[in-house]
Amino acid sequence: MVIAAGICVVVYLNSGPQSSNYAPRPASKPTAPANPLPTSARTSEPMKIPPVGETQPLSLGEIKYCLAERIRIERMQTIIDRTRDTHIRNFNSRVDNYNARCASYRYRQSDMTVARSEVEVMLPTLQSQAAEQVGGWH
Repeated sequence: MVIAAGICVVVYLNSGPQSSNYAPRPASKPTAPANPLPTSARTSEPMKIPPVGETQPLSLGEIKYCLAERIRIERMQTIIDRTRDTHIRNFNSRVDNYNARCASYRYRQSDMTVARSEVEVMLPTLQSQAAEQVGGWH
């Protein structure tokens, strides 16, 4: 049974055009800020893994984590070996974790603006991290 399911996953991943098999729900919406600060007055927060859940308001650090993790997953998708069960399992686990935490959330528009600008400059580092992580999947 497990082997059959694994073969179905491999066949599915190897069929058709290479498109993303994760899709964050479009339910993420900005919330009205309680105390909006101008973007220039905001201080940055470190990335923080958000808790599992839907439609919860995320902090700046949690938004940054979600944006960064999406970049890592997108990079992983292009480099995983679809013939290796460990790659498929680890990638799917990563996507499931991302979806549980980041698929549907609320945020302040000012936080999203800051998060996007801070994560954007990290793109090469995030892609490199993704490649290193996939390289460790034996």
